[in-house]
Amino acid sequence: MSEYNSTQSDYRERCKGRIQRQLEITGRTTTSEELEDMLESGNPAIFASGIIMDSSISKQALSEIETRHSEIIKLENSIRELHDMFMDMAMLVESQGEMIDRIEYNVEHSVDYVERAVSDTKKAVKYQSKARRVSSPNSAQTMFPMYPSVITDTPQLCLYPTSPKSAVPHCNHQAHSRSSPSPVSPPDSPALGRHHSPRQA
Repeated sequence: MSEYNSTQSDYRERCKGRIQRQLEITGRTTTSEELEDMLESGNPAIFASGIIMDSSISKQALSEIETRHSEIIKLENSIRELHDMFMDMAMLVESQGEMIDRIEYNVEHSVDYVERAVSDTKKAVKYQSKARRVSSPNSAQTMFPMYPSVITDTPQLCLYPTSPKSAVPHCNHQAHSRSSPSPVSPPDSPALGRHHSPRQA
């Protein structure tokens, strides 16, 4: 008899522990005294109503948890896409970094080339002005070359005779020419003396 009572009390303790664990799973905490009162009342509806109520609350909480989980998954996917975008941007910057460095190098050297070209242009203008000054005294000789047979060193004055006796004009000059000038024939002009016969008295 005592063995039967001990077996029954053990079974009762096991059942009480199981009920207590189920209540803890549903989020309802009970003490041993409250659990003993529920068992001694002999009304199983108390456990059923509490479990059903807690079950509905648990389902609502589970639904909210699932919703939050899906939102967290979406946020994680967005963060992953943003990370991939930043990685692609970093690769593009790295691949074009050398090109940007070359552009910067060319721009810096183009400034030096422009300054050098301006300096060379100024030097060329200066040399050109000097060349014009040097070549200006010889311009007269270039336009009017000196021919020894025609131009003499000293000016001369030639008088054309009005008398037919002398056909060669008389030139008053000093013979400093390098070569003897060719004889000059009188011009065919009445003012300078045309050949004519003397008047008859």
